[in-house]
Amino acid sequence: LKVEVKADVIFIDPPYETDLYEKALKVIKENKILNKDGIIILEHPMDKDINNEGFELIKAKSYGNKQISCAATFLCNNDAAFSKRRRRKNYKRK
Repeated sequence: LKVEVKADVIFIDPPYETDLYEKALKVIKENKILNKDGIIILEHPMDKDINNEGFELIKAKSYGNKQISCAATFLCNNDAAFSKRRRRKNYKRK
C-alpha cells in the first residue's frame, strides 16, 4: 500500500481482536506519513502487546480494560534534542 499524504495527528482504533494495529503502524512508518512533530493516538486493549518499533512511546493512560497510547516518530530525523524538547514541553506526564 503506497500512501502519499502527511499527517500531524493519526488516530488508530481498529476492532480489538485484529492485527490491524501493527499493519497500520507499519504503513505509517514505511510511507513516512507522520510529520516530524506529529503524534499517533492508539486505542487498544490493555492486555494487547503492540509492536511500536520505529515510534517513541510518549504517554500511555489506562481506562478500565483499554489503554490510550500516544507515540511519535522515533527520534525525528535523528534529532534527539527535538524529541526530548517535545516530550518535556508538550507531553509531560501528570
